[in-house]
Amino acid sequence: YYQGKFFDYPLSLFNALSNLGILQSCSILLSYLKVKLKAKLIPSPQPDNFEDWAIDCFGERLYKTFFKTYTEKVWGIPCKKIQSDWAAQRIQGMSLKRAVLNALFGSQNAKSLIKEFDYPILGPGMMWERCQELVEEKGSPVFLNTSVVQIQREGTQIKSITVQQGNQRSTITAEHFISTMPVTTLVHRLDPSPPPEILESARKLKYRDFLIVALIVDRENLFPDNWIYIHSPEFKVGRIQNFKNWSPAMVPDASKTCLGMEYFC
Repeated sequence: YYQGKFFDYPLSLFNALSNLGILQSCSILLSYLKVKLKAKLIPSPQPDNFEDWAIDCFGERLYKTFFKTYTEKVWGIPCKKIQSDWAAQRIQGMSLKRAVLNALFGSQNAKSLIKEFDYPILGPGMMWERCQELVEEKGSPVFLNTSVVQIQREGTQIKSITVQQGNQRSTITAEHFISTMPVTTLVHRLDPSPPPEILESARKLKYRDFLIVALIVDRENLFPDNWIYIHSPEFKVGRIQNFKNWSPAMVPDASKTCLGMEYFC
C-alpha cells in the first residue's frame, strides 16, 4: 500500500504501470538506466550501505518509491546506516530487470519473488511444538517457563547455568551451551562478570522489537491477500496480516476475520 494505492507483490507489470502512471514509470526506468550507464562509464567501489546498494540495483527513483520508507519503518534508522551485506542477503538476486522479467514471464528464481508458502494449519507455533516432541523423544527434557539467572564461566568457557522455575533454582552442567538471549542480557548474567569495556559495549547495542496487535473484525471476508505491506510513511503499522487467508483454522469463528497489525518499535 503506497500513496493510497495497492500494488501486487510479487510485481505485476500492468498493475504497477497503472498505479504509477506513464510519467512516473518512465522516470523510474530512466533513473535505472542512468545508474547502469554510470556504472559502465565510471566504475565505483561496491556500495557499503543499503541505500547505495538499492539505488545500484533499482535506480534512485524506485528506491525512494518502494524501499526507503518501509525499510526505515522496520529498522528505525536511516538506510544509509544499514550495511549493504544485509540488503544483498535479504533481497537476494533481485534487480529491476529481474522483477520486470518475472512480471512478464514468471519463474525468476529469487527469494523475494516467491508466490507460495507452506503454512502449518494452526500457525508457525506448531513447528516449535513438533521440535519439542522430537527433542523429548531423544530423551532430552524441555523446560518451559524457566529463566536463566546466572551463567558460570571459567575464562571463555561456560561450565554451567543456574535456572529458576517458579520458586525453585537449579544448576545445569553441560559440554555445550547455545544462547539465544539478547547479548545485552547475556553479558549481565555471566559470573564472574566480564571486564567493564565489554559491559559498556553491550550497553550500546540496540534491539528492534516486533509487535502484533490482533484485531478481530466482524466480517467474514475482508481482502484476499495474506499480507499487505504498508509503505506509506503516514501510517505507523508496517504490515497487516490476514490470518484466515493463511489457514481458516486460525480463526475459529468463520463469521469473523482476525488481522495481525504488525508494528516495529
